[in-house]
Amino acid sequence: MESRLNGGRPADSQAPGGAVVALRDVTKVYRDGNVRAVSGVSLEVPEQGFLSVTGPSGCGKSTLLNLLGGLDTPTSGGVFFRGQSLATHKDLDRLRSRTIGFVFQTFHLLPNLTARENVQLPMFGDGRRDAEREAQAAALLARVGLADREDHLPGALSIGQRQRVAIARALANQPALLLADEPTGSLDSESGTTVMDLLGHLHADLGMAMVVVTHDPAVAERAERTVRMLDGRIVSDTAGCP
Repeated sequence: MESRLNGGRPADSQAPGGAVVALRDVTKVYRDGNVRAVSGVSLEVPEQGFLSVTGPSGCGKSTLLNLLGGLDTPTSGGVFFRGQSLATHKDLDRLRSRTIGFVFQTFHLLPNLTARENVQLPMFGDGRRDAEREAQAAALLARVGLADREDHLPGALSIGQRQRVAIARALANQPALLLADEPTGSLDSESGTTVMDLLGHLHADLGMAMVVVTHDPAVAERAERTVRMLDGRIVSDTAGCP
């Protein structure tokens, strides 16, 4: 076991070299109910690393993922993306849209848009022409095995196919980091295996860093490294064989 548990260092202005994203002694307290979701956590996700986060319900996994992705802000401590504190970043929305891809258990697809149109959503505002966006979306859908479903609305797709559309959308801007929150939680075992196979291939082929939050040990074992949380803290951090 490699010891990386809750390092306790102060929130410096720079994260360690080689980390795409890092937490430094981060605590997150939700004022409503005074819930301490994350408590004194330090964690580094290396460039091109593949990390799983596991633990029981309510242990802080999803909060940790939201902190890594800049969707939530810490009560104390620091979050750093490639060395820059998110607290000092001038445009977090742009950082997220250009460098971080998100995959959620509930997909968050717009029901009145086709698969191809849903995948294009993160591409708007970057100067690409309509034809370029459409071609890129079609290529991404082909990559996730849905070339014959690009004109289908989400309601006409299976649950597993919807998740693959969500993965294609997460790849729209070639992110350096992909964050997946229970990506197989709504799927049957066969569809879940298909999605995890796809994520594994994408990690190997594209070289992006990847963090997967899961309660499923079989999913966690796919990662190169597994972090286990309990009561808002990291209680183990072990290397594995994906």
